[in-house]
Amino acid sequence: DIFLRNAPKREFERVIVVGAGIGGASVARQFAEAGLPVMVMDRAEGPASGASGNPYGLVMPRLDAADTPQARLLIQSYLYALSFYARYAPDFAHEVSVTQAPQSDAEVKRFSKLAEDPPLNDGRLSFSDEERESLIHHGAALVEPAKLVAALLDHPGIDCRWNQSVETLGAISGESDEKTLTVISAGHLISGLLPEMAEWIAGKAGQVELAKSVSEDIEAQAIASGSYALRKDGDLLFGATFEAFEGNVPAVTYEARAHNIKAFVSLASDWIDILDETQLVSRASVRATTPDRFPIAGCWFDRSETLLNLAPLQHGAPVKGGAVSGGDVYVMAGLGARGFTFAPLLADLIVSQALGRPLPLARSEQEIVSPVRFLVRAIRKGQITD
Repeated sequence: DIFLRNAPKREFERVIVVGAGIGGASVARQFAEAGLPVMVMDRAEGPASGASGNPYGLVMPRLDAADTPQARLLIQSYLYALSFYARYAPDFAHEVSVTQAPQSDAEVKRFSKLAEDPPLNDGRLSFSDEERESLIHHGAALVEPAKLVAALLDHPGIDCRWNQSVETLGAISGESDEKTLTVISAGHLISGLLPEMAEWIAGKAGQVELAKSVSEDIEAQAIASGSYALRKDGDLLFGATFEAFEGNVPAVTYEARAHNIKAFVSLASDWIDILDETQLVSRASVRATTPDRFPIAGCWFDRSETLLNLAPLQHGAPVKGGAVSGGDVYVMAGLGARGFTFAPLLADLIVSQALGRPLPLARSEQEIVSPVRFLVRAIRKGQITD
């Protein structure tokens, strides 16, 4: 089992989740729904303090014309997220139709292929104009992230502990025992707990702009094309930047605001009349990304033992053993800009692996998010020999 699809069976009676963003909240809720007591630890004073804490967010599909494992994972994650939020946080996930304009000639061709053979049924996809260029994604969701995350954590089986600075796995041991399972979903700071993650997780600073009560709109509206613009209950939010970042807390900058305003004017020309720059409030946060832009989710592994077992891959030889894990630590990281789309399904994957249930992902899709995948690739390329 090279990619640790079948996690080691481990008996446990409770779960500790490190991180109270959308990843941690999704995992905590699903373990709680399975009847297990869950303690959530976060260094902030409340939930969704990082990238999950923007006033509004968008859950929309990323569609590809080709039928690949990556395309299937994206669609499955999207549909799962819509169902999950409708069940556990319906007041904070509002149905919306998203207009998506093409960013290039290549994207115009891609949209045309999608229209000819839609990967989603039930009238979820249409064109917005006679030229058949811009797509409309029907049935997407405009979410209120901080409120949604708080709703997921609002369960009698979940105990939230705030202002908890967890710097190492050893620091968690004081709260755990052999009957405890640990799940780490700490965003770009996860490498402080799992140093190996530093090779695969990079921080990207993202800034959004919010103007409150700028119109009398009530229903949700959304436009997206690289950047996005959202309207809900009279508020306007747009952005976001996506810049390399190192550190803990990003700063709001005028350069990022200027970038966002320029993108907004290009994206939503019909909405310019409600833009008053004097009313804008900026918020910056850090998204965690991976080299292949897909998240990491599943059972964590022992690097040294796994290297010994998988070393023959460097020469194209078969391996006798697979990745090695104690089965007591799981991770969810690298959610990038699609955290609210990916997190619920990946939480189901983690809970199913830990409880020995049938997995919600086929083998090819599970390998895409496996925590072991980057190590396997490096071994095959001869980049790791120790």
